[in-house]
Amino acid sequence: MLIKLYNFCTRRPKANEELSVVVSMFGVHLNRTDTYTMKPKGCVSNMVILAAGKIMMEEEKETNGTVTRHIFSPQFMNKVKCDLNLSNEDSHKTWCIDDVSVFILPSKLGYEIYQCKLIFAPTLFEEHWSCYVLQPKDKTLYVLDSMRDTLSTSKKNLDDATVVLIISFFLGKNLNYYFCKIVIPNYSSGPTYQRFFNLKKRRFEELLVLMNPGSTKENVSITLVYADVPRQKNIHDCGIYVLKYMEIWDGSVKWQDKTMPDYEYKEIVQFRQSLLCGWVQHPKNEVREAILEAAGMWGKLS
Repeated sequence: MLIKLYNFCTRRPKANEELSVVVSMFGVHLNRTDTYTMKPKGCVSNMVILAAGKIMMEEEKETNGTVTRHIFSPQFMNKVKCDLNLSNEDSHKTWCIDDVSVFILPSKLGYEIYQCKLIFAPTLFEEHWSCYVLQPKDKTLYVLDSMRDTLSTSKKNLDDATVVLIISFFLGKNLNYYFCKIVIPNYSSGPTYQRFFNLKKRRFEELLVLMNPGSTKENVSITLVYADVPRQKNIHDCGIYVLKYMEIWDGSVKWQDKTMPDYEYKEIVQFRQSLLCGWVQHPKNEVREAILEAAGMWGKLS
């Protein structure tokens, strides 16, 4: 029966259906255009990633009373990319609290983000989804990428520059002057990981110590780690892999020598179906009854 609901939600919408809401809960909404991207071999939309993260956090809060796995909306890394693409100080707009408050302030989130065990940052770059995961306690930044072997030079540069930005962002320091003076010129020239990370990271650690007497090089240094996760089998499913990272990845080796299982294609298709149908049938989905009725499923699913 679920396949009927899934097919209804993922069929190509007519022009007058594109904005019809299929999922509405926790302040996020998915319309027919978004759910269409959950079809087999569909490239999932920003809104699907955003909604999934919000639902996961709300369910964890409801179950455990707190959020230990914070998931940024894709807009966070969009902002990071935008700032990294600026090429000179004149065009660089220094971040102020108003620019980032929606991402980090306890008054916005309802909890202190730095106390979370893991902080996920799903990232769409060059039409490919990957995910950064910060472990605040150990100050380790993991890169989870199901196409790691085919990374472009610009993606590797984004990985390197993100480390420096994460240092300033989570320590609450305004290092934008140094970010513009040091990071941007080197990012634009295409530095390698060793050249950029080892030399420039050291300079930022020194600056942090000077600006915050309570800090030392040891307690502000962030290590960048490329997690050894299984590779996707095609070019379409990167977003589904990111959704699974957000759902279950915790850095523990549980599947032979991997921190994630090596999924078969049929399992990926099943994930698409179970995730979408689960959201539609969720008791908090405000349009649940209307969608089930439209799909001819009302009263037929337990």
